[in-house]
This record gives sequence, C-alpha cells and structure tokens, in this order.
Amino acid sequence: MKLGSQLAIVFAIIISLIVPAIYFASTTISTMIDSNEQLKFFNITLSQDQMYAVLVSALSTLVSVAVFFSLYVYLQKNVISQLNKVPLSVSYILRGKANYKMEIQGSDEIEQIGKSFDLLRTSIKKKIEIEHELHQSRSELENERLITIGLIASRLAHDIRNPLSVIKNTVEIMRLKFKDNMDDKVEKQLDMLAKSIARISHQIEDVLDYVRESPLQIKEIPFKELLDSILNSIKKPDTITIVRPESDAMLNCDPKKLEVVIVNLIINAIQAIKENGEIKIRLTEQTGAYLIDVEDSGPGIPEDKIDRIFEPLFTTKQTGTGLGLASCKNIIEQHGGKISVSNGPTRFTIKLPKTPPKPKAS
Repeated sequence: MKLGSQLAIVFAIIISLIVPAIYFASTTISTMIDSNEQLKFFNITLSQDQMYAVLVSALSTLVSVAVFFSLYVYLQKNVISQLNKVPLSVSYILRGKANYKMEIQGSDEIEQIGKSFDLLRTSIKKKIEIEHELHQSRSELENERLITIGLIASRLAHDIRNPLSVIKNTVEIMRLKFKDNMDDKVEKQLDMLAKSIARISHQIEDVLDYVRESPLQIKEIPFKELLDSILNSIKKPDTITIVRPESDAMLNCDPKKLEVVIVNLIINAIQAIKENGEIKIRLTEQTGAYLIDVEDSGPGIPEDKIDRIFEPLFTTKQTGTGLGLASCKNIIEQHGGKISVSNGPTRFTIKLPKTPPKPKAS
C-alpha cells in the first residue's frame, strides 16, 4: 500500500475518534449553558460567547496534539525505523560484507527503497567478485611472468658469470705484469674496466640471490663480526664515512644470507650519496627482536616510488636490475622478520627475531 493511502487511513481513524468526542463535549456544554447563561470555572465567570470560544480553542488544541502525536507514532514505526536500516546496511557494505541483505517492510515507497538498495548491493557484490577474480588472475599471470623471467635470468647470469671471471682475472694479470711500465691512460682504462666488471657482477648476484631458494642455515654470530666481514669486502670512496654501531649482540641468523642483505643496503647507500656523505649503521634491541638500521645522507627516495621499492623488477636506478631489494625482502621474511624504509633521511630498518624460525617440514 502506498504511503499516501496509509496516511489517509490514519487521518480517517483520528477524525472518526475525535469528531464524536467533540460532538459530545459541545452538546454537554450547550446544555449547561442553556440552563444557565453563565458558568463558573475556578471562580471565573464566563459568558456564553466566552465559553464557546474556550471550547473551540481547547478542542482545536486537542485535535492538533492528537493528529501530530498519531502522525509521529505512525512515522516512527513505519517509516523512520525502516529508513534507519539504510545507514546500517551501507556500513556493512563499506566493510566488505556485501552478502548482508536489508529487509525493509512498510508502504510501497518504503519497500521500493529496500528493493533498490538490494539491487545496489547485488551490483556491488558482483563488482567486488569481478575485481577479486581480476586481481587473482593478474597475480597468477605476474607470478608466471616472474618465474619465467627468473629462469631466463638465472641461465643468463650463469652464462655471463664464467666469461666475466675470465675478463676480471685477465685485468688483474695485466696489472701485475705491466705495473712497472704502465702509463696513466692504460691504468685509468683498466680501472674503468674493473668497475664495470664489479657492477655487472653485483647485478648478476642480485639475480641469483632472488632466484635461489635454499633453506636457512641458522647460526649464532656476533653482529660486529658479521659487519666487519661485510665492510672489508666493500669498496667505497674515501669521501664517504661509515659509522659503525657501538652496541653488539648475538644474532640467530643465516650469516651468508644476512650478509647479502646488508651488503645490498650499504652499496645502495654508497650509490645514493655519490660523493661526500655518511652512512650510519645502528643496532638496537627490542622485545623479541633486534633492529638493524642502515641510514644514509643521500637525497632520499622519491615519495611516489617509495611504496614500490621492494617490488620485483622495480628500480630507481638506470643500471639496476630491480631485484636487489626484492631479494632482501625475501631473505628477511624467510627469517621471520620485516624490512621497511623511510625518508628524511633515507633509512632501511631490518627487524630480525631473536628466536630463529623453525624449518618447514619437507
């Protein structure tokens, strides 16, 4: 039934109840007035005309109150209480609960709101399902693509590694053989060649570290000992200072894999600074974990790229593979930890659990 029809019925009922009451009251008072032209109420004497005026005013007020009260009760029960279900249903949908069905009962217009909302809910549910399927399909395609790229890259890395080692050894032999009568021009060219070999070797290691999936070899090792080994293997300009941590701790980790992570972070910091600057390495203790910070004084990571910094194949460098930080993330997560980055200054933070993860059953 339409809302207008329901309101008409409500008014008809109100009138049917009030009119007899008005008629009874007016008849009673008219009889009283006919028998006595003046009436007293609360020691106030009223004439016939005054009495009629009071009667009309009182009955008008009574009718207005009755109408508005009845209308309020009707609207509260049949309209407002039903419409209050709408924001509740919207909140469910916004929280991703698109299966929630709103049940509205009332006039045709109110029920139409419920039906329209249900159509909207069904449409949103289908959209969510389609987006989920698309996301899943994209993830599967991306995984397949990364697996294929990983296999190809691994083969290429192994194929490049052997001749690169030959070139590197040849450069070292030439330096030793002609060190006494080598002019500056040849020495600079050999230095450029050595740096290029080192850069390619680093990129190959990035690829192989990302592709390799080997179980952790957990050992207990002092952090300072691990860091000394790392810093002795890294070449850096004299204009860049590395500040070591004052504190030390026994880490439960795979030393080789953690070394890959820290080497990667330090080399990235050196490349970011370029010339003069400072790299600070800190070790702090937290409940159940150690925090390792690698902070540099470089220009920072662009804000529009920082959220993607750990994605495979994403890089901010022209010569990068985009696999170095992705590999770092994989290694730390394999340890049951987390790695994060922040700007101002650029700081990579490794959260390494004190208790090593249990190896997965094969």
